[in-house]
Order: sequence, then C-alpha cells, then structure tokens
Amino acid sequence: MLHFLIINTCIFLENYLFMFLNEYMAITFTGINNVRMFKKNYQKYGNYLSNDSKIKQGNKSMKEIIIKCDLSDDALGADLSDFKTTLLKCASGYQKNCIKKDAPQNIDIFQRCQYIRDDTGNVINSNFKINNYDIVLNEREVLPLFSFMARITRKLSQMSSLSENIRLYAKFVNMSIAKEAEEFIENL
Repeated sequence: MLHFLIINTCIFLENYLFMFLNEYMAITFTGINNVRMFKKNYQKYGNYLSNDSKIKQGNKSMKEIIIKCDLSDDALGADLSDFKTTLLKCASGYQKNCIKKDAPQNIDIFQRCQYIRDDTGNVINSNFKINNYDIVLNEREVLPLFSFMARITRKLSQMSSLSENIRLYAKFVNMSIAKEAEEFIENL
C-alpha cells in the first residue's frame, strides 16, 4: 500500500510541481532559519536492482532534492541541540562527518531518488546525505538520523509561510525517509 502511495505521489509531483532549480525562501521558525531548496530532474541510462532482485539495465528518471537550512536553539525550538544529540546516538563517523566544521549550524539534507519502470513493475530507490556524507540505513544506530531528517522535513512541509512547491517537495522527502525506515524496520 505504501509503495503504491509513493508511486502515485511521485507521478503527481512530476506532473504538478514547477519549481526552478534556484528557488529560494528565507524563513525563521522553531529553530530553523534560512531555508533554501534546490531540485534537479534528469534521465540516466544504467544498472539498477529490480523488484525481482535481478540487476538490470534501463532508463532511470532521477530526481535530486537538496534542503539547506541553519539550525538554532531559541524559545521556539532546539533543533541545533537535537541534531547534535542525535549524532551522539550514532557511530563516531557520523558525528565527525555530519557537522560542518566552519558552520556547525548549517545542515544540508540531500535525496537522490531514481524511478525505473520495467517488466516487474516500478522500482524506486532513494539515497540520502547530510552535509555531503552518505546516510545509509544498514544498522540500528542510523535510525536516529532518519528520525531527525523526518522531523525537519515534516516541519518544513507544514509551514504555511513557505511556497506550496517547497512544502510539497519537503513532504516528498519526508515520505521517502519514512519508506526507507519502514523497510529497514520490517527486515530487522
């Protein structure tokens, strides 16, 4: 059911949203400031893992979304402290690589999503990064980072001061994070 929802959402987003690559929106709320979002769509031919667990080749529709913002601690929220606390729950590599040394309040959440239609159905794969460091959900210790990314993207998707396009893309990233986490938890 969730797979069907994600596919329909992807199709809806592709057909409905018109967001330029450098659309910019600055806001302040609940410990999040200076939100910027970038989106890029392109086609690519290459290998992929199909639903029947076979490596195949074909055309892939790629979507990359980057959400950049500054986290802070203020009367409305403690998102910067939450981020640092979340990293303490993860392996030391995440603590070292997910915080920018020159600007520890900055966070970039990156998602690359690929869609492939083949004879076994639709294949959807997502990859995530925080501050250009791969976040691979292959162990329990990474779940807190997925929860954190989900909280941030959910807040953005509910902000009425943001453009509808930005809110919808934040919701798309949020749903992709949830899908990835649910699949990981089901396979524990």
